[in-house]
Amino acid sequence: MKGLIKMRFLLMIVSLGILLAGCGYKTLDEAIAKDLPYEVEDVLLVKEINGVSIVLYTTIPDQEEMPHIKGAVLARAYFKKNERGKWENTGGNGWEHQENNQFTVYHDYYTETDHNGTEVINIPTIIGEINNLEITRIETLSLGEEEYKQATVVEKDGRRYYLAIGQINAVKGLSEDGKVVDFQSWQIGDHPAPKE
Repeated sequence: MKGLIKMRFLLMIVSLGILLAGCGYKTLDEAIAKDLPYEVEDVLLVKEINGVSIVLYTTIPDQEEMPHIKGAVLARAYFKKNERGKWENTGGNGWEHQENNQFTVYHDYYTETDHNGTEVINIPTIIGEINNLEITRIETLSLGEEEYKQATVVEKDGRRYYLAIGQINAVKGLSEDGKVVDFQSWQIGDHPAPKE
């Protein structure tokens, strides 16, 4: 009986070790391939901020659930290495779909808190798709700043997407010669959006 208890305890320890060793993936690419809730069509961009890798990718919505959406949609996810040095999807998975002839704007926030509930990481992001061929770049204005900054733009299979980091409250799409093709702004908290 004593030997059986010892054997069960040893088996439990080995099982726990295998389970813990399996949490996470050795590479970010492996984590992207295996740890997302949606099937990845294309990885568009990976940007690291404060040890968090922001991954922009496209996915095809379930056509039975959403037959009105044709083609790929833009999605984002956040990955980070865990305490064992393995990559994990840390949440915030999602995609949205808007129809806009100029460019779309999707807001997201990645946050982490410590064991006391104090926020230790806050990464506000804006992502979107550029649909107007006249727009060659996207610039964003963050709350409290006076100058616009250029967003990161990527192109994949003839489609263009962008990512900007910050507490952004205005986005403009510019032509090659610097003309404002489209402008979108909104309020954050009690602060009015800037006027162009």
